[in-house]
Amino acid sequence: MSKLFDASQAQTSTASENGLREITQILEGIRTTDGAATEMAKHRLDSSRRVTLSRQHEAVLLSAEDSRECMAAMEAYRALRTRLVRLQNTKGIRSVAITSALHGDGKSLTSLNLAIAVSQMPDARVLLVDGDLRTRGLTSLVGNFPPPGLTEVLDSGEKFENAIVSTNLQNLHFAPAGLGSMEASELFAKPRWKEFVGWCAEGFKLMIVDCPPLLGLADTELISAACDGVLLVVRDRRTDRELLSDAVKQIDKSKALGVIYNAKQDTFKRYYGYGYDAYYGRGKAKQA
Repeated sequence: MSKLFDASQAQTSTASENGLREITQILEGIRTTDGAATEMAKHRLDSSRRVTLSRQHEAVLLSAEDSRECMAAMEAYRALRTRLVRLQNTKGIRSVAITSALHGDGKSLTSLNLAIAVSQMPDARVLLVDGDLRTRGLTSLVGNFPPPGLTEVLDSGEKFENAIVSTNLQNLHFAPAGLGSMEASELFAKPRWKEFVGWCAEGFKLMIVDCPPLLGLADTELISAACDGVLLVVRDRRTDRELLSDAVKQIDKSKALGVIYNAKQDTFKRYYGYGYDAYYGRGKAKQA
């Protein structure tokens, strides 16, 4: 199982309990003061379709497994969540595009787990969006839904709320890709995409968009143009250094939030100088 963590900072939260308390305090600072707008957003989703997320969806944060590997992965996502919530507080981030240089770096599973992690916080209503209209990878991962989805919103003028699926997690909602389209770049170039992002900002604390890879497609640049920030997923021993450099050049520097490093357990320990036991106070740190 992969371990995902933010390689742009070597510092991690010292304990789950302290991290939870810290994030709760941060969230107090970004809570919406317009109660009427919040109630309106809830009303919009009353009739939305529903899906139950379970272990079959491969989301590590829904796993009942109590292994060292799984627990370390969970903590890595929570550390990433902490940094993202801080950015919300300091920069007003409401929408984040997640991408990679090429397919296969783990961006869809990263998007799913990060959305679940954020949704577990109090009053943190999250919308997870499958923005890869060509492959519909995230939609296949979560569950194949009949239309309408994002394609219908952008192409056919479908009502925004009709494309939203509610999950069994109280704060987590999902916008599937819909029927999909090979003309995705044309769809995201329409004003309708920016309108959808703005509509989502009214009812959700955070919008996470799983985007296509950067290289070879114009989709992600168009998607991120309407979003507040971009996170880049890099996979250990797979992402080519030169291709990664090319991908970074395509990201608007004013929106670059950082890198999510997708690494296996042995790499995690080698770079960070401690193992699972040390992190959870069950032993001495294992030096690299």
